[in-house]
Amino acid sequence: MLAMLTDIALKKLKPKDKLYKVVDRDGMYIAMAPSGQITFRYDYRLNGRRETLTIGRYGADGVSLSEARDRCLAARKEVSEGRSPAQAKQRAKRKLAISQNFGAVGKRWFKDARMAESTRSMRRAIFDRDILPVWKNRLLTEITPGVKRATIMFNPDTSPGRGSYFLASFEAAARSLKVEPIKAPVHSESEIETVVTSLGREPRGGLVVPSDIFTQAHRAQVTSLAAKNHVPSVYNFSGYVKDGGLLSYGPNFADLYRRAAPYVDRILRGAKPAELPVQLPVKFVMSLNAKTAKELGLTVPQSILLSADEVIQ
Repeated sequence: MLAMLTDIALKKLKPKDKLYKVVDRDGMYIAMAPSGQITFRYDYRLNGRRETLTIGRYGADGVSLSEARDRCLAARKEVSEGRSPAQAKQRAKRKLAISQNFGAVGKRWFKDARMAESTRSMRRAIFDRDILPVWKNRLLTEITPGVKRATIMFNPDTSPGRGSYFLASFEAAARSLKVEPIKAPVHSESEIETVVTSLGREPRGGLVVPSDIFTQAHRAQVTSLAAKNHVPSVYNFSGYVKDGGLLSYGPNFADLYRRAAPYVDRILRGAKPAELPVQLPVKFVMSLNAKTAKELGLTVPQSILLSADEVIQ
């Protein structure tokens, strides 16, 4: 009778120059890569063809031994019924990828968000015109794949709606990606340091910083702490990226200032401000700090490099 693997036995395994296998039970085995990564696998034959199902990686951020065995038993049942678990997994991956692009998430958010219809129409027009052309088919995790937790840091005293303006879309995007959304309200420099430092202690975390007067005033501190603690961070204003932040995507403020002049001119000529339409951004800018990406150990996809309006080397 073959001895079954245990967690103690798995932790004692050492990598070798070449990948090797260790058998468990019910057809499952582990593959130990030269890098030290352990992967659970299950080989089977279906319709005269040999197939391999990769059950998952072993570890705290992967699959446990007991969970891998349960998945293997479920896969054996599928095979006995004439179905391929490996092909089913690939189909699920493709379906998930399609559902996680910015276009799909944005449409779901506009459908579910609670707002006046006039506000919805106005925001949807900007989304369709200025955001979708760049981001429609872009995966939300394309820049920092493997992120498990996303922390949004804001000051409720200075953020629109005490943060409610952007929290709904942030949490909706996180749920669609199976990423844990974390709210981190801050009111002081010491609280900023606590949030960013704690993020750096755990792997696979990212920081989102919506811009308001508080975060703008502490821009240098935020970007410096993010770099020091190796935390990937995204913003909505390119100034953060110039200070060392990873990525920003937001309104072109220079264009906003230019468009303000004729608006003021209309008021000076007698137009009533209450009767003028609300002016919203029509141009958006993506900025990337390639130097920061390199220091974080991130490989920036070519699609991001080509889409960026500004790349800081």
